[in-house]
Amino acid sequence: MPPATARLTVRDVLRLELVAQWDAEVVACPERLERPVRWLHVAEAPDVAVMLTGGEMVLTTGLLLAGDERAQVEYVESMRRADAAAVVLGLGRAFRTTPEAMRRTAERCGVPLIVLHRPAPFARLTEEVHARLVHGRFAALDLSERMRSSLTALNLSGVPLQRLLDEIAGYSGGPVVVANLAHRVLATAGERGALDDLLRDWERISRQVAGLLAPGRTGARADDGPRQARAGWETHGPPDSDGDGDNDGDGPVTVGPDGWVVARLEARGRQWGQLALFGHPGPADAGRLLAQRAAEALAVHRLLTDRPGAADGRAHCWEDQAAEALLTELASGTARPEQLLPRVRAAGLPVDRRRFVPVVFRPRRAGESGAVRESVERALANDRPEAGGRPRTGGRRTTPEGPAGLAARIGPDATAVLLSIPCGRDVDSEVSRFAERVHERLGALGVEATAGAGFSCPVLDEVRRSFLEAVHVADAALAAPPTGPVARLRDVRLRGLVRLLRDEPELQAFIERELGPLLGRPELLDVLRSYLRTGCNKSLAAQEHHISRPALYRRLRTIEVLLGTELADLEQFTSLYVALLAHDAQRGAGS
Repeated sequence: MPPATARLTVRDVLRLELVAQWDAEVVACPERLERPVRWLHVAEAPDVAVMLTGGEMVLTTGLLLAGDERAQVEYVESMRRADAAAVVLGLGRAFRTTPEAMRRTAERCGVPLIVLHRPAPFARLTEEVHARLVHGRFAALDLSERMRSSLTALNLSGVPLQRLLDEIAGYSGGPVVVANLAHRVLATAGERGALDDLLRDWERISRQVAGLLAPGRTGARADDGPRQARAGWETHGPPDSDGDGDNDGDGPVTVGPDGWVVARLEARGRQWGQLALFGHPGPADAGRLLAQRAAEALAVHRLLTDRPGAADGRAHCWEDQAAEALLTELASGTARPEQLLPRVRAAGLPVDRRRFVPVVFRPRRAGESGAVRESVERALANDRPEAGGRPRTGGRRTTPEGPAGLAARIGPDATAVLLSIPCGRDVDSEVSRFAERVHERLGALGVEATAGAGFSCPVLDEVRRSFLEAVHVADAALAAPPTGPVARLRDVRLRGLVRLLRDEPELQAFIERELGPLLGRPELLDVLRSYLRTGCNKSLAAQEHHISRPALYRRLRTIEVLLGTELADLEQFTSLYVALLAHDAQRGAGS
């Protein structure tokens, strides 16, 4: 039994148990059985076509057509002009067998002709089909209202794009992809394995998705002619799912084979992307309605989020969110290696014959993360801002032959960049030049930041480890800024190792053992810090604290008594130095 839907096809009607009892036979145009049936109409008048509006399935016994081949031909031709879905002829009263004139004309006109070999009470079939059509329209209205209600509630609660897309995927039952006009994937939802398969071949699939919404397809119908019917695609403006007589929504929706449904994403008269549903298991009408409601919700979400309102005054657009999601997963180590290649390629970053280097920037003062982000994006765009005076590409710059990058904020104050550098280039030099451009822009704004780079990765599988290294190096470099534009792991040495291990319980216990009696005496802790930092130079340490050398001697002696140690002993000195580095790392106070 076909599912309850607002749209039945000729094939759906023929599959009804009621019709099976009447020994139905398709004698013309069996390839046209996917034509939609809008209504059933029982009529014997030869000129019934003047009363049709299109999409009707006409039931007749042919009483007024018997013995007149010319009338039979004109009857079928009038059905074609009226865009009837099909003609059903009940044999037995006027015709004992299929009239050849009607069959030939139906084949020529592309009108499906079905004959019923057993007596058929047309009233029962009319009642059955009309009940299904009406029930389907109410089901479609219910689906429409449920989707509209849930998606509107999510938008009003300010959820991120991913949460909204997860809800859409729940209704769709298959993978969902949102892409911009450059075919860059902005967000995905659905079963991870199916998404990986799609993203792995996204370059080809994205062209197909874009082609389905090409201007030449707008307004076409699958039953407009043999070409569209063979292609199996239906492109419509949005359906009148509310039953209010007008189209709902902003743009066309294309339904294709294999459960593909594609919708334009547009608002205020401007298209900015596409929504693609893959493998939708339901009927075409449900997929079309689902895509339309999803497109409406996504347009509202875009209007609500793509505007200034963040702490740095920036618009947090979808391109920003897509880059941020990918780089945050890399920086936190949660990104799955097998997903990196399709995700990075879908994000628009070159991956062929490239080396990848993550770089993390951290401002040295609070409240300056917005300036760091802006400077990084301008450095990526190489001083070629787009409309509005700044790059709006999600921090991405790609050139066929030069370096490219994807940038986003990670955490509360850091900005991360994944650089893609062509093989054959000096990777260290390219990273340093990029960091210098960022520092130049920050200097003009009076902002200081540290930059930490990971190791160069010949394959994307290694980027996750390199990203963790870049985050660690940038964090450690805050305590001891590098002499060059960017710090690397070799620059942070012991301080970097200590900061990497600062949250380990064993290291915390070590701090307590070594410095415990001084933790409540900050003035003595400062003296010890100065003494160790100056390489045990008592004169410099005394000058830093504006005290005499004898006074410094007394304080150092007090420290030795409290800690039960001798500062002249190299091993004990080293233990105190490491403990103090760890203590400062935990509190973010550089020595």
